[in-house]
Amino acid sequence: RYEAHDHPEFESNLKRHCPDCELIYSNADQDAAKQQSQVEAALTEGIDVLVLDSVDATAAAAMVNLAEQQDVPVISYDRLILDSAGVDYYVSFDSVKVGEQQGEALAKKLEQEGSAQGPIVKINGDPKDNNATLFDEGSDAALGDAGVEIAEEYDTPDWLAENAQREMEQAITAVGDDGFAGVYAAND
Repeated sequence: RYEAHDHPEFESNLKRHCPDCELIYSNADQDAAKQQSQVEAALTEGIDVLVLDSVDATAAAAMVNLAEQQDVPVISYDRLILDSAGVDYYVSFDSVKVGEQQGEALAKKLEQEGSAQGPIVKINGDPKDNNATLFDEGSDAALGDAGVEIAEEYDTPDWLAENAQREMEQAITAVGDDGFAGVYAAND
């Protein structure tokens, strides 16, 4: 999503609203240490504003502090950086609403398939990520309102696919191949 939509749309809007602005763009590929180096390099280049979509919100607090020391405003993009007072703005989706929509869509499909109450396996995101907490809040509300039962539930460290795969295997071991009617996965 970021490379296909967010980055080009951000760049296009930046050019439209600030034609003389130069964009320095980096993608850390889900590597917090790499993101730290990228932020340090951008600050060394003399950036005026840092838009930071943190890989790890806890590690990002140190990056925000570095920017703050250089009087560089920080926009926390997509993931709220919780452990820093230096964030100037926060831009994101309504993550609770996203979770609600995910839960509603699954509940609707379960009903169509004749298994309105499930049960389901619920694979949440990384509990260190505020978005995961908000997706979970929204999906719990929607699934609860629909009366969907949860057979097994997991929080997926670092949102990594291999962790989610392991959790799904654990769920199948716990409830059997036919012990659930659907799967909620906060991140595909």
